[in-house]
Amino acid sequence: MELTFKDNCAADMQDRVCSILLSLSMMADVRKRKIDGISQVARVCRQEQQYHYQRAVLNTLRLLGVMIGHTEMASDKNLETISETGYDGFLHIIREYETYFDLDDKFEA
Repeated sequence: MELTFKDNCAADMQDRVCSILLSLSMMADVRKRKIDGISQVARVCRQEQQYHYQRAVLNTLRLLGVMIGHTEMASDKNLETISETGYDGFLHIIREYETYFDLDDKFEA
């Protein structure tokens, strides 16, 4: 995937936020394989990892939503989309809001 943002401050911040979302969406894919076992410690670790992951995604969605003028981007639906489907969820949301980004060219994944 390659996003080419314009050369301005708004596009620079959008680029940074998309990078955070990309990393976090990939983490959702890894999260399913990382902690093995059924012990109490493994369960608590998975719950804590999930909580922090979702907070990071939600805060990033809030920041990006403000930057593009669409604060509804930080919805439970979008949080669930990224949390449950990882990279595919990230792509879905980026495509949904693509017209509001300061991109040089049309987005292609």
